Amino acid sequence: MRAKISLWWCAAILLTAVCEGNLSAETLNPAQGKTVVIYFSETGNTRSVCEVLGREIPADLIELKVVKESAAKGELPVVEPGRVDLKPYRLVVVASPVWMGNLVPAVQAFLNDNRLGSMQVAVVTTANVPMPEEFQAKHKKLVTEAGGVVSGYYQVAVQEKKDGKGVARTQADIQKDATAIAGEIRKLLGQ
Repeated sequence: MRAKISLWWCAAILLTAVCEGNLSAETLNPAQGKTVVIYFSETGNTRSVCEVLGREIPADLIELKVVKESAAKGELPVVEPGRVDLKPYRLVVVASPVWMGNLVPAVQAFLNDNRLGSMQVAVVTTANVPMPEEFQAKHKKLVTEAGGVVSGYYQVAVQEKKDGKGVARTQADIQKDATAIAGEIRKLLGQ
């Protein structure tokens, strides 16, 4: 009987706190404040970067998969997951290889199909060469058009010059860069 009364009082206090606004959504939903990394990877370099970010931040990882290629030039592919519930997250990391100066079509499709609702977004790109500011601005614009607020832009080079030729960097070097980026992203989160 005593346990039932105590439980009843706890429920009453909790309900009162919620009704009076003394209990925030973060208190009710401990997932709030988490980070999610949404990415596409064809060769494994971007996946490797994102796996490091997932461990180091920490963050949930969602890999985009193309389920239907685009039928016409200029059309975006269909990706899974098509829509992602981003409400539980404080920060969204969008990670993409760069093909011909653009975020890959799969990532563009994700941004096209998901409203980011003024969420903080960090953009992470993998490319053979560092992206000039004009290309970075184009990538950031895709995020802002989806409703996100770009909080950071980070790049990982997957090639380096040796004897005048582009040579693939080692996974260890790529992962070292990803660890440094994770530190910067943790700063965005106040960690």
